[in-house]
Amino acid sequence: MPLGPVGGANAAGQSQVTKIQQDAASGDFNMPDAGSGDTAYYMKLMAEMQAESRAFTAYSNILTARHEAAMSAVRNLKG
Repeated sequence: MPLGPVGGANAAGQSQVTKIQQDAASGDFNMPDAGSGDTAYYMKLMAEMQAESRAFTAYSNILTARHEAAMSAVRNLKG
């Protein structure tokens, strides 16, 4: 049984993660000049990284719960 989007995320949430991955692969982060002190850019980047981390953690928790449920069913069949 395939799982849907992580934690009920919509297409916009998925596209945001995809955009971050594409930006990381292409190096297209519109980095500010060195020493410009543009903390807003880094705060946004940090928030995006935290959102991605939460998504992966949620998906990992879902997979762990499914695995534990399946293992419990197998153990119950063994007797």
